Amino acid sequence: MKESGWSLIEALAAIVIVGIGIALFTKVQQMSSRDSGTNSKILVAGKLIEKHLEDMRITIARDTIKNWPPIGLSIAATAPDNVALTRTISAAFSPKDGVPVNNVVKVDLMATWTAPKVDTLLVTTYVSKRF
Repeated sequence: MKESGWSLIEALAAIVIVGIGIALFTKVQQMSSRDSGTNSKILVAGKLIEKHLEDMRITIARDTIKNWPPIGLSIAATAPDNVALTRTISAAFSPKDGVPVNNVVKVDLMATWTAPKVDTLLVTTYVSKRF
């Protein structure tokens, strides 16, 4: 009589194969979760930079005498996103001949964060007194 069923070796092999599959699935899930957190911070930092730049332009437009040129500043990281922002203002130069451009400044906006990993987002733009 031939008996049907699994032998001990077949059962162990099946357990090992299933275990490897579960371990790989778990690793992929961890990597996906980490990347999702990083993408979320990049999105928050981009929105913060965009809002800050628009606020700066509105402030300049309200009173071009008093609010020009804009000044550099730092905004500390706050909850819940913990994204810090630094604004650096410098002279704008013509790409054609390197001469300073009147009533235009170069604005570097840098957002930094530390979780899920340390990273930064830097945006450089130019702002005119008259736009």
